[in-house]
Amino acid sequence: MKKWLIFTLSLGFMACASKEESPLRNDGRAAAQNPPSALGRASQDLHQSAKFARLSKAIRFDYGSTTLNADSKLILDQLATEMNRSANSFEKIRIAGFTDAQGNPSRSREVSLQRAESVRSYLIARGVPSEKLEAVGMGSTYANQNRKLSKAQTADDRRVELEIVE
Repeated sequence: MKKWLIFTLSLGFMACASKEESPLRNDGRAAAQNPPSALGRASQDLHQSAKFARLSKAIRFDYGSTTLNADSKLILDQLATEMNRSANSFEKIRIAGFTDAQGNPSRSREVSLQRAESVRSYLIARGVPSEKLEAVGMGSTYANQNRKLSKAQTADDRRVELEIVE
């Protein structure tokens, strides 16, 4: 009797395990695979990425500098991952460099372009296709024009922003 009970229980366990692991239906044909969910597809679309939207406006530079600092590199690493994951969802991203209103306007435009180019080069080095990135210098066009502000107070103007344009 004990042997019969152990044998029956063993068969039951094997049947449960085989049903969970088997890719076949009861009739022996392959079970249909579930298509990717709409949520899964949305995460692959850079236009819908909240992470891209948040990080694309968080890249800052020190006063007068065109060199990426450690914080900006961390942000760009995350952005590169997002862009590479969703490379088919966009054709072009504009990288716009900005400066504060503290300096000479023509020098500001040059510095802002160098900042944008610095970000572009960094992203390309992380695998983002170069043809999908364009760099532009905006100078101090959108900076706070209050020249009495300190360099620390104008830190938000010394930035680069990324925008999906196509």
